[in-house]
Amino acid sequence: MLGFGSKSGKSSGSSQGGQRRRSKSRIDDRIDGDLYRADESRLGPEDKERMVFNPGKSLKSSSKDVPFYLRNTALNSFAFFVLGYLAVYFPGKIASAVLASLSNRGPVIFYHKILFTNITGWESSDAISIFSAPLVVNFIQFVLYLALFQWTKQREGPYRTFAFWLFLHSMMRAFGSVLPGVAAFEEFGYLAGWLYLNSSMVFGLSMLSAGILFFLSAIWVLFALETAYSKHLVYKGQRLKYLHFFVGLPVLAGSLFIGLLHLLSVDFFLRGSGTMPRLGDSMHEMIYLAEFVIVYVAMMMFLPFYREKEFIIVRDLRMLKPQRAWILAAIALALSFRVFLDKGWFW
Repeated sequence: MLGFGSKSGKSSGSSQGGQRRRSKSRIDDRIDGDLYRADESRLGPEDKERMVFNPGKSLKSSSKDVPFYLRNTALNSFAFFVLGYLAVYFPGKIASAVLASLSNRGPVIFYHKILFTNITGWESSDAISIFSAPLVVNFIQFVLYLALFQWTKQREGPYRTFAFWLFLHSMMRAFGSVLPGVAAFEEFGYLAGWLYLNSSMVFGLSMLSAGILFFLSAIWVLFALETAYSKHLVYKGQRLKYLHFFVGLPVLAGSLFIGLLHLLSVDFFLRGSGTMPRLGDSMHEMIYLAEFVIVYVAMMMFLPFYREKEFIIVRDLRMLKPQRAWILAAIALALSFRVFLDKGWFW
């Protein structure tokens, strides 16, 4: 009796256990089926989008979408490159215009330079203060925007990328002003002339300026990797490609876009008549934009130093889509900037 009862108990227990396992299996199958049936799924579009980057079991489901995210990153970065250029351009020119107005020089701010209606009776002190003001303002911008980037680096939203390009543009204006100024004889070129710097001193300052840009790029490449909005974009084998799309393509596209704006004839654009501007008049700005090549090449050279570094990325899946409002704002503001300053802003 005891043996029969024990055997019956085991059989009954195993039967109940089998039913529970089969029931649990059916539940699991039903849940798994719900996850993969689009029509019957209990997940909303936002939940499914999050699953692309956090699938839980495997990362293979996100690898198909990475090229699209890289493309969108390039589009967004292009917009912030252009907006950063506009935001950093004005303060230095306005500082020069304010000091020039105090000296009754009649400053006029154009889209590519600042000129003066009164060019007689220049004094050394006035000239040095007027032409050194942009360098001081740009350095202050660099410090402020770098602090802003450090603050936004751990936050979601587009301001992290915008702050990155703001401090990069201000850094280029502050430390990379020697070569454009000397080549175009504007801004730093005027300052060097009034300081009576000889050619060897100017050459040494040019090399120093390029060296500063080159070695600071070892830090900027780290910041560029930390600006990513998904860890999948900065995997160890993905980082060079990410740098191409986050820095390389936006710099190329943004520089070409700004160059085309400088070649735009506003009179022809608005009235259907007029002459094309000379690109040589914008030599300072074109050389300034070309200096980004130094930074970009240096970033690629310093990238292997961060090959094994792990990054803790603050995710924001919204930034992996084209930021249409920012892109349209960049194009509209750039066109407005070009049209408004075509005839000059008189002070």
